[in-house]
Amino acid sequence: MTNFWAVMTNSTFIAAYGHVLAAAFLTGAVFMLGIAAYHLRKGNDLADSTRPLAFAMVVTVLMAIFTMFLGDNQAKEMGVRP
Repeated sequence: MTNFWAVMTNSTFIAAYGHVLAAAFLTGAVFMLGIAAYHLRKGNDLADSTRPLAFAMVVTVLMAIFTMFLGDNQAKEMGVRP
């Protein structure tokens, strides 16, 4: 590696950055979903468990969709053909 900025600005990196960022949010949302479901299962206060559960479900679905489309875009950018 001789030119750091060439690595950071190539088309594959730019396409991969969005995919990785969406996957990170997806991972966080699934983790939050698991914690909220655990508290709901234990019978803790429902008002404190249902709001984060609903939020995490919405974010999980949205980030899963974004991750799929951004991953497809990255694969097309890299020249991967089915």
